[in-house]
Amino acid sequence: MTKYDIKQFCSLMQFGSLSNSDAFGIFTAKENLKNKGMFDLSLFEQKAGMENGRFMIGHNRLMTTKNNEDNKNNHPFALGELTLVHNGVIANYDELVNEWKIPTKITTDSYAILWLIDYEVQKANGIHTTGKERVRLVAKAIEKTAERLEGSYSVLLYDRVSDKVFYFKNSHTAFSLTAIGTDYLVGSTDRKNLKYVFHGMGQKNIPVRNWKVYVLDGNKLRVIGTFKEQAYLTMSNNLWDRYSFGCSMAGMDDYYEFGKNNLCDLLNETIGAVNVVKVTEEYAILESDPHLKRELMYWGIWFEEDVEQKRLVVGVQDTLYQLCAY
Repeated sequence: MTKYDIKQFCSLMQFGSLSNSDAFGIFTAKENLKNKGMFDLSLFEQKAGMENGRFMIGHNRLMTTKNNEDNKNNHPFALGELTLVHNGVIANYDELVNEWKIPTKITTDSYAILWLIDYEVQKANGIHTTGKERVRLVAKAIEKTAERLEGSYSVLLYDRVSDKVFYFKNSHTAFSLTAIGTDYLVGSTDRKNLKYVFHGMGQKNIPVRNWKVYVLDGNKLRVIGTFKEQAYLTMSNNLWDRYSFGCSMAGMDDYYEFGKNNLCDLLNETIGAVNVVKVTEEYAILESDPHLKRELMYWGIWFEEDVEQKRLVVGVQDTLYQLCAY
């Protein structure tokens, strides 16, 4: 990576930490850096070797559990030959810990994803495989793990043995990927940050599909596996009857009829006092505060933030679906 590439990466981290400011982490094939608080450029510059390598992956954390003071609970997480960052909330974390006897020295739900993938790799004797066979084995381990997860997840995983980066997500998270010319790929959960940082650099959006396992080959992303999402949401008849007027399900695509008052009342009943600024058929604008952001993360509701206006934008269909379920 060139010095200019690294400068752009740091700009993306700085923008992301404005809304997700509890901790930050960065890793490459050889280095790992993480610390509590907002992205700190000086710490990054002091870490020798971060600029060497063909990829760099960063994570800005917004806590859903108050454990960032102990740095081992912050992203990225490493286990064996694997390193991982995760965006989202794993709703069945406690059940996974109990069922699979996952160690809890690290109390962030994301660690359970890494542990399960590593478990499947070890179970398949993956430590003795290399090359294409290792890539297929890690992809299969991801598939098995993803089908056990309930909640929201967008995950980047690096495997040192194959020297490959893998990516997978479900339908409850957002991720935007863009190609910068023919040189490299850049991804972010916040599309507007990509557009701003890389403005005028020949961006080309790359579609990223749910329930697919991708592997990064050079500057290309290819599908290497697929999985079924857990149908974990059980409809609450009380909320569903009062707030949703019909549902057509095809895969995980859901369509609703709704009224503005219904959405406002539903937010207030499930999340608490929420100041709804505007509602359309596609999105709702909410007045931002730290408590609301954590609640939206807890419920698995994706949002974009306008920091200057102190507003959060959520999708109406996604919000209705998540809040009418438990």
